[in-house]
Amino acid sequence: DPDLKRMVVIGCTGAGKSTLLNVMAGNKFEQSEETDFEFKWEKEPLFASEAGTSSVTKNTSFANLRWFGEAGRQFVAIDTPGHDDPGGSDLDDEKGRLILAEMAADLHNKLKATDHVNAILVLHNDVASNRLNPATYQILKMIDEKFKETTGADDEPISVWDHVIVAYSKCNHHDSYWLSGLKKKKETLASP
Repeated sequence: DPDLKRMVVIGCTGAGKSTLLNVMAGNKFEQSEETDFEFKWEKEPLFASEAGTSSVTKNTSFANLRWFGEAGRQFVAIDTPGHDDPGGSDLDDEKGRLILAEMAADLHNKLKATDHVNAILVLHNDVASNRLNPATYQILKMIDEKFKETTGADDEPISVWDHVIVAYSKCNHHDSYWLSGLKKKKETLASP
């Protein structure tokens, strides 16, 4: 549907891009009854996600989603691989630059195929830092350079930067993460 809003999510490996999109699709975590502190998805998520140092998302992928499960609020979500995997995170290394260039080209080609993108959500997982990862910045620069020749309805050049939204994940990681205060929680549960 050409009228649907389109949102692409980029960020470092482990920032929570796929998890965020699964939540935006209306999926929720539920605590497993089999184990004390293992959480699982309420239903099978559209985008694979897990904790680790390597990107679970290997290719840019698309899905038609309903905004937090609401049938009347559909949008197209575009999930991207983490761009700081060990093989491609060193911008001083030619192999790292080549991997980033390939990712930027793949993302650019897939974005062009979608006709338009309303928002590029950069998911930043370091709330203590106000700086983007150099690889994040570099991939945005590469995409912007590829779109320099593209013009909008008013024949003005399109700037990727006009569509970038920076969001922070793991903002309450330290004080509300389920492991926070685990010792005290266990003591409370053990007391009569």
